[in-house]
Amino acid sequence: MVGVLSRSLGDVLKVGTLSHSLGAVLMEGMLSHSLGAVLREGMLSHSLGAVLMEGGLSHSLGAVLLEGRLLHILCSVLMEGTLSHSLGPVLMEGRLSHSLDAALMEGMLSHSLGAVLMEGWLSHSLGPVLMEGRLSHSLDAALMEGMLSHSLGAVLMEGRLSHSLSAVQMKVTLSDSLDAVLMEGRLSHSLGAVLIEGTLSHSLGAALMKVMLFDSLGAVLMEGRLSHSLDDVLMEGTLSHSLDAALM
Repeated sequence: MVGVLSRSLGDVLKVGTLSHSLGAVLMEGMLSHSLGAVLREGMLSHSLGAVLMEGGLSHSLGAVLLEGRLLHILCSVLMEGTLSHSLGPVLMEGRLSHSLDAALMEGMLSHSLGAVLMEGWLSHSLGPVLMEGRLSHSLDAALMEGMLSHSLGAVLMEGRLSHSLSAVQMKVTLSDSLDAVLMEGRLSHSLGAVLIEGTLSHSLGAALMKVMLFDSLGAVLMEGRLSHSLDDVLMEGTLSHSLDAALM
């Protein structure tokens, strides 16, 4: 019975006939459990993705996220990558950003988002979102509480978010919280590996020239956390010019 109605419900959702009423039903929590089962089996994932991209359910799904009703299901769906492709464009257009911000700040989606980041599903779409500053505040809070530090570290080591995170650092959007994370040594190992491979060297150089990360990086250097990798980078001359300018 579930499979018989799933395709037609998908078509109805795409047309938008039931989107408003389904939104009201979701907000009242009546269909959340059954919709969760459907989402887990991947039957409505494609059509729900299309609905999300068209903004039909974004407001009500945002309210559901804030109240935590579909969070566990959405977490498992995110970890399986079913909604990751459609959620990416939605994030880039800012439709779910506010409610996802609140969810991140309350720590509800941090674990699953961490797993998603580590596997690189949302890395491409999350990059432009970070560059435009839509999720920066809540991601700051998540970083400062250490929820995303390990997975973000792994992402940095593989260079997936390096380009967009570099631009964010240059715009001072994430600099304060990233400073705090650096001072506590949470990202020091992975950032060191990134420095050795030269992924963030150019943008970190520009950030150093603007003295945005200089104080906290100085504290990290004094404690010897990044010294070995930064030494290698300095020996190869990657950061030498910008560090010279920053020191002057």
